[in-house]
Amino acid sequence: MDIEPRRLAEILRESPIWARLGMTAPDPRLRARTPDRLAGYLTAELARPDAPDIRQLSLPIQ
Repeated sequence: MDIEPRRLAEILRESPIWARLGMTAPDPRLRARTPDRLAGYLTAELARPDAPDIRQLSLPIQ
C-alpha cells in the first residue's frame, strides 16, 4: 500500500483529539497506550476505501 503524505496528514487532522493530546499527557501509562490506539485509528482509516469524488460525473455502463 502506497500512503500519500497528504492523505496521512488529513487523517491525523481528523483523528480524535484524545489521540493527539494523549501523546503529551503527563500520565506515563496514558502516553504508553496512546500510540497503539492512534495506530489502530490510522490503520482503520487507511483501509477504508476513498469516497468517490462527487464532482466526477458518473457514466452509464452499457
